[in-house]
Amino acid sequence: MPKAPPLDPLRLDPEAVAILQSSTFTPDASTLVEPLERSPLFAVARIDRCARGEWIRYSSESDPSLFPLGRVVVHPGGVLLEAFGEERMKALRSRVNDLNAVRVTPDEIRVVPIEEALNRPAVLMQPIHELDERELSGREVAETFLRMGWPFIAREDLGGRAPHVVIRTGRGRRAIAEILEKLPEELRDTYPALPDFDATELRGLLLPQEPRPIETPETPDTVERETSTGRRPAP
Repeated sequence: MPKAPPLDPLRLDPEAVAILQSSTFTPDASTLVEPLERSPLFAVARIDRCARGEWIRYSSESDPSLFPLGRVVVHPGGVLLEAFGEERMKALRSRVNDLNAVRVTPDEIRVVPIEEALNRPAVLMQPIHELDERELSGREVAETFLRMGWPFIAREDLGGRAPHVVIRTGRGRRAIAEILEKLPEELRDTYPALPDFDATELRGLLLPQEPRPIETPETPDTVERETSTGRRPAP
């Protein structure tokens, strides 16, 4: 009897794919940005008066995920959490509250099935877009699903595992690359409202490269010796 794959805490139910949003309204939201930037769990980008943090480690002991596990948006009116799946939203809220900056309580919650979000992006809370009066597009919603949702849905052609698990091996990446060639048609059949993505676009979204190892910063002494000799000193 074949051995069952280990339980994946990030796995999503393909029959109930929905974007969960949890909004906290507070004038102290900006105090969360620096703790987010210092945390190894998040990769943060500042955008005008906002900041967007992608949740990239399930815990401090976990390896970085190649796909976002969730998202934190800090804006002038508060904090918005976004994730797929209730358990992941609970975990994301816990991770943010552990930073001891702003208490993120669910002042407003929305659970929007992916088809509705694709058809009507305006139903989603979107504080960053409201600042520049630009409407959220269906394609942006689709890219969010493809990066934060699709990789966590188990597939029979991956032996019952989800893409985010198998992508760590060379064999797994090759299997996903083969899937991506036929994925545009599959996505059209499964999610009719999803905009068309060709295989090249899908490879860019769903075959990310492993992050490069962090290089040791150069000391002033090292830089001075390299400049004077015209070459980098031997380690």
